[in-house]
Amino acid sequence: MDNNRRKVNGHNASRQTLDPVCRRGAGWALLGYCPGTALYAEVYPFFKATVLTWGDFGPLTLPELMGRHHWVLIPWFCVLGALLLRWLHKRGL
Repeated sequence: MDNNRRKVNGHNASRQTLDPVCRRGAGWALLGYCPGTALYAEVYPFFKATVLTWGDFGPLTLPELMGRHHWVLIPWFCVLGALLLRWLHKRGL
């Protein structure tokens, strides 16, 4: 087999085809490039002044909301988490 040919998903692909793809992947990995983060950075000042202030009650926890000690709630969440994992396993997810 020619050294410039590789198998990709059962098909021959030339090195010239793979190199731009590899370089793009390396750029994403090394530079942390992600279009979604750039968009979020642009709209963050707006979100900070509006959306992120909605319902700001300070450092409030679920036990404080329910009026219970946190050790009363921890076992319940452990059981609920185990049941969720069991359900996901049965569904094959």
